[in-house]
Amino acid sequence: GDRAGSTRVLAGRTLDWADAGEPAVLRLHPNGGRAFYSIGFGWNAGVYTGMNAAGLTVAMERVEAFGTPALEGAPVEFILREALERDATVAQAVERLAAAPRLRGYSVLLADAGGNAAVVELDETQRVRRPENGVLLGVSLDDERLDAATRTRYERAATLLRRERIASVADLQAALGDENAEDDPEARIFSTATRHAVVFAPTDRRLFTAFPGHDGLLQPFEELTFEGDGQ
Repeated sequence: GDRAGSTRVLAGRTLDWADAGEPAVLRLHPNGGRAFYSIGFGWNAGVYTGMNAAGLTVAMERVEAFGTPALEGAPVEFILREALERDATVAQAVERLAAAPRLRGYSVLLADAGGNAAVVELDETQRVRRPENGVLLGVSLDDERLDAATRTRYERAATLLRRERIASVADLQAALGDENAEDDPEARIFSTATRHAVVFAPTDRRLFTAFPGHDGLLQPFEELTFEGDGQ
């Protein structure tokens, strides 16, 4: 929004995962669908973090306060993969999630090339939040049910983002790599459980990915584009 300059929107995410599986960046071209990147692991068929050639961005996060995920029906990561294959806008992806009201236990960050952004909270009922003062966090700090580590991590992210009047890709990359020494290691933005960090620039249809090295430190971000792919 305004903090990214004009109608541009920037999004960032880190994925924390208990098992240190081998990370993977997949560039997929489904028949009859949009090309997209999926950042996760070699074994996951759904999408945890991704962007398609139209600039639609998705990132899901498990939120314990939102309940236990339902066992019946397609899991949220499969629905997000379908969104990347078929949709171009936040509005379309919100509508797709709304068609699966049984989904529980997750927060889904969405952004698109038109400068739109939303977080869909998959709680007892689905809630859609929009940016306030140019910033949109993956969870609401007003939610008293958040665990201490989640609250600490997002409070730190809010502090870092609000320091900059105009946020840039470099600002977000620095924020995602933050290891505030005052925090518990598990509550840091870049924690001991972080498996990847991604900055999205949907308007430009670019994304930047980084992974922890063998030394545990976040490695430099690498740019990915959709050169050669239609929208």
